Amino acid sequence: MREAPPNRPAQPHGDHVPVCVHCEATADNPVAVATVHQNSGPGFTLYACQACTPYFPAGEGES
Repeated sequence: MREAPPNRPAQPHGDHVPVCVHCEATADNPVAVATVHQNSGPGFTLYACQACTPYFPAGEGES
């Protein structure tokens, strides 16, 4: 993990602050709910906040 500037704490995901894909709030303790694979470039992970995880059944997030 990179060192954070002195005026802000280190983010577990680098400089990227995960946003919940359901409520669009900043996720303080994000849960990965889906991984998107792409042929034309790098894929990405979708996150949800703890309150919205019931909307994402386990095992159905792969696309």
